[in-house]
Amino acid sequence: MIYSFDIFDTTITRSVAKPTDLFILMKNILKNDSRLSLPNEIYSNFSLLRKSAERKARWQLKKEDIQLKNIYETFCLTHGLPFNTIEQLCTIELDIEAAFLRPIKVTCDHIKSLLAVGQKVIFISDSYFPTAFIKSQLASYGINVDATQIYVSGDIGFRKVSGRLYQYIFKTLQIQSQELHHFGDNLLSDVIVPQILGVTLIKHLETKS
Repeated sequence: MIYSFDIFDTTITRSVAKPTDLFILMKNILKNDSRLSLPNEIYSNFSLLRKSAERKARWQLKKEDIQLKNIYETFCLTHGLPFNTIEQLCTIELDIEAAFLRPIKVTCDHIKSLLAVGQKVIFISDSYFPTAFIKSQLASYGINVDATQIYVSGDIGFRKVSGRLYQYIFKTLQIQSQELHHFGDNLLSDVIVPQILGVTLIKHLETKS
């Protein structure tokens, strides 16, 4: 038996109304970052340009999912920015993201209890954030797992919502679908799709009274 958990809005969450709200905050930080010298139109329209770069990167790459660096490669190419700006923008976005992430206590406590008794736990996410970033965020909340226990669509190239990320996990771990016990918040990618594939769903988390 292997327990799997969705990451965003299941294990950890953002303390903003919408994930894209962070782009507005990022614009203000970019203005005060001495490492960067960006055109004024980027400062004034950063949120819209960042969203546009993501859509364009997804269309150009034609993959199930992309990485954060792909988004900023497209962003910098579109606006004629130096190549080294890609890494700087990725770092700034990840720093802002980390600052606004919070643990969901009931899930984190349950995960820790499973790990404490030697249960196999993995994490599955449809996300463009790198595995290393996810690993570091989980560790900051006392969930210490190896990178091989984290399956991120951007790094692997398959998504939960298509079912292919689950199938990749079955093959990688050499398990039958029913051996995976999954918990997540998204009706389609965490409930309907895995259920069709035969995954066992965790419907309720056991908590200490």
